[in-house]
Amino acid sequence: MRFQRHHGQAALRTLFLALAVSFADPSAAPAPASGAPAPKTDCARHSDSFDIFQPEKWDIPLRFTRDQGAVVCQNGYLALVAPSDTHVDIETASRFFFTGDFDVECEIETADTKNMDRCQFFGGIALRPAGGAVSYEAHVTYSPRERLSYRAWWERAGTAEHENVKGAGARFLGGLRFTREGGKIACYSKNGTAWDKIAVFKEECPDPLSVVFLFKSGGRRANPHACAGFLRVHDFKVGFCQGAVEKTGD
Repeated sequence: MRFQRHHGQAALRTLFLALAVSFADPSAAPAPASGAPAPKTDCARHSDSFDIFQPEKWDIPLRFTRDQGAVVCQNGYLALVAPSDTHVDIETASRFFFTGDFDVECEIETADTKNMDRCQFFGGIALRPAGGAVSYEAHVTYSPRERLSYRAWWERAGTAEHENVKGAGARFLGGLRFTREGGKIACYSKNGTAWDKIAVFKEECPDPLSVVFLFKSGGRRANPHACAGFLRVHDFKVGFCQGAVEKTGD
């Protein structure tokens, strides 16, 4: 009888502990401030501090112009380098595609070179589906006329369709961030510890999206304002994602 009573008390304690775990305070693992779902455990593996180049994460390069640029991973950054005063267009894309909602950020550093009065370049982040039919971009741009600014850009390949939004307060070293919530894509620049919204793109995209780092000297078309320069990407972070799929094949 004593054994039965002890066994029953132990079972009750086990049941109580199970219920306590099931109804634990959800604030112990808070969701992001946006209200989006908490990160899945496998999302953080797509973050990269760029201590070494990881070919399982990134393809290099996707595109070169006549004068080849360089991609270098060292000292905690990934660098896309235009080595000469001729038109250079270089990109590096992730081998993973985010599905559903996500929140990613990094710090970018662009060229503060000599003869800036002759320079035109832009560099930053793009999001693209497989095949690159559309491109959502956020970058720092520089031209002799407009000087330094943030730019949000969307375009559909092979058409004249595009969005172009200018943001103020750009710096040669600063943060950029992309989010997708319910198909809506937004980009931000970092101001101290706060994020300033550059744009929410009108065109929604439910498709899986890769992350592309890009640098282009000479603007979007070859012109006399090309100059030697670089884009350095520091500390790429995946704040959360609902899922990701890997690129298969080369």
